[in-house]
Amino acid sequence: MTTHSKSLNMKCIFITSLIAGGLAGTIVDVILFPLDTLKTRLQSKQGFIKSGGFSNLYKGILPVTIGSAPSASLFFVTYESIKSIAQYKIPKKYDSFLHMSSASLAEMVACLIRVPVEVIKQKKQVSMLDRKDINFKMLYCGYWSTVLRDMPFSLIQFPIWEYFKKIWSLHVDREILPIESAVCGAIAGLKFIIFILYIIILLYLFF
Repeated sequence: MTTHSKSLNMKCIFITSLIAGGLAGTIVDVILFPLDTLKTRLQSKQGFIKSGGFSNLYKGILPVTIGSAPSASLFFVTYESIKSIAQYKIPKKYDSFLHMSSASLAEMVACLIRVPVEVIKQKKQVSMLDRKDINFKMLYCGYWSTVLRDMPFSLIQFPIWEYFKKIWSLHVDREILPIESAVCGAIAGLKFIIFILYIIILLYLFF
């Protein structure tokens, strides 16, 4: 591949990741927001009822709507960029390690936006947000714990997703379509959930 072709390819990847990642992140966060609100209120020190109970389940949606798109876009732009640049320099047999490291670094970058959004969202969900308390330290409180929480998901899911895409592409003998990639992602997510349940059952049985 020529330098010009690589440049055009990178530009295409950047734009696609920016738009698709942003749309996907926003849609998922908005749809699942009520469940997230209930979870946050159940975990609140104030108690479920005092935190709002079942009322105003979309309270705090504004920071999520604003932050979801850039956070998701940043993740996929970082992931695809690292993967695209490094794949020409790393042997094919190390593809899984490339996908794992790309996803891990992408999580760290995405959390630069995700963490402040999460902090503000959760405080609004339980009616504990005081604008006087908003500062850099408060916004990034729990950054590393969030990275450590989210990184294992990407670390496992993305190599599985890439593997399914590769197998599918070989089976149909062409580049896979976006809808096919989405199906591979859904299967990868399901496999991951089954894997986590399996680990939990093992821990329960032996410990």
